[in-house]
Amino acid sequence: MSDTTKATLGWRPEEDNVIHSLQLHARQNPNRIALAMHGGETRTYGELADRSSRLANALIARGLAKRDRVALWSDTRIEYMEVYLACAQAGFVVVPVNARFKGREAAAILADSGARALFYSKSYGAHVQTALTGSDVSCLVCLDEVDSFEGESFTAMINGAEPHSRIDAGGSDLFILGYTSGTSGTPKGAMLTHESVRNLGQTNALACRYALGSIQVFGLSISFSSTVPAHILPHIYVGGTTVMLPVWDTGRVIEAVEDHAANFLILPSPVIIEFANEVNRAPERVQSLVSVLHSASKAPREHLRELCRSLGERVIEGWGMTENSGGLLTATTAQDVVSNISAVSETVGRPVPDTEIKLIDESGSRLPHDGKTIGHLVAASRSLAIGYWGLEEATNASFQGGWYLTGDMGTIDRDGFVRILDRRTDMINSGGMNIYPNEVEQVLRSLPGVQEAVVVPLPHAKWGQSPVAYIVGAGHPPEQDMLDHCSRELAGYKRPLWIRVLDEMPRNAGGKIVRRKLIYRAIQETMASMAPYTRCPESDG
Repeated sequence: MSDTTKATLGWRPEEDNVIHSLQLHARQNPNRIALAMHGGETRTYGELADRSSRLANALIARGLAKRDRVALWSDTRIEYMEVYLACAQAGFVVVPVNARFKGREAAAILADSGARALFYSKSYGAHVQTALTGSDVSCLVCLDEVDSFEGESFTAMINGAEPHSRIDAGGSDLFILGYTSGTSGTPKGAMLTHESVRNLGQTNALACRYALGSIQVFGLSISFSSTVPAHILPHIYVGGTTVMLPVWDTGRVIEAVEDHAANFLILPSPVIIEFANEVNRAPERVQSLVSVLHSASKAPREHLRELCRSLGERVIEGWGMTENSGGLLTATTAQDVVSNISAVSETVGRPVPDTEIKLIDESGSRLPHDGKTIGHLVAASRSLAIGYWGLEEATNASFQGGWYLTGDMGTIDRDGFVRILDRRTDMINSGGMNIYPNEVEQVLRSLPGVQEAVVVPLPHAKWGQSPVAYIVGAGHPPEQDMLDHCSRELAGYKRPLWIRVLDEMPRNAGGKIVRRKLIYRAIQETMASMAPYTRCPESDG
């Protein structure tokens, strides 16, 4: 909607602020539950609006001004959202810090963002001093009643303040610095505005099939930079209820769905089969669910197919990232599952409303959407970040002419379905031949006993790079049998030189596999063994 159209309709800039939705629902339905801990405390819309307003005023009284950054380092809890919404009202910028971070990792985020305030759970008290090293934090607040480290009491701050009477930030103002997971380097702070997050609320409500007053069960970490703008704030937009669990527990999640007659659930990859098995045992317990979004990381094709068999048309597969305010760029629909299950298990769906996806080559020229041509996936959306905090070069490289260069390689077919092959930076070039690790990983995961597979490049004297593989699993075939299987299923240049078995994959605090650690490990192992760099005999590359 253009500014001219908005003005004609009597729109005011502050209406693009998510706090506007909270205040509307607080006036119209103050006793409706907005947030709840499953089996624990709750906040009505009236309470949430009042407490976040008081907190906004308390922070202003302590010298914070519009655009100052406020960091949140906490486990999943209702107070987290009260800080979020206080920042929205007063024009402060939220800086989520991953709950799994240690002091050194948190310190990097605080220093880069220039945060003036830090709210934290007492469980992080031992790491707070390290996190504050080199920071500009002048306001330190513990979200718990008792703390072993210095800092103000959260409850006392709210109880000692009057409500804030106005909205101090409009659509173009910065709202969130969402730090990317940094799997390929240093995390970058994606700058999300109030308008981009507000737009995402509308788009995700449609793509995820929220009803008015939707009830969701939320079992992920609230500290992940994408989760609040992508799912909790959109539920406030539709006047819904978010029921939170402190950690994921499949039994407790299903119990919460049943107890609260929940309509929506986000399902992370590692628990797909466990969840599907529970649903198969007692499908009536989740009959209230309208939609279930698979989220967070790639899942094996067969796992998604099993989920579809358990939940049918309720399954949603999608693709999104922090740079799109944490929300979806593409998603499948109920009809996709009914008419063609491969749309869910093999693609990430089609562009969601108000979003365009296209395929380009290295020069930026548009490529055909024929389902075969591989190119760079770029996106245009009303929810895009405006760039990376303090990184002009990275911003110019990724945000060009209203398009975001996602860094993902894939195809788009004639019906608009997007297939993700790999991150551009993960692609292996062996003797001029492109190898997409995901293709090789799928072949390895098809073997019994292989739970996870990651294929990374190893420097090669002749070919430049050659693929090697790491797997996790019990009861898998011997290495040679796995290599023979790859030879049968793949061109010779795609077959890994060798396969190693790990107890677990190296992951970052966001739960994503850190490929660069595996690359380093592969190089070290090769150097230690002095293994010859040789191409496999059946190579056709």
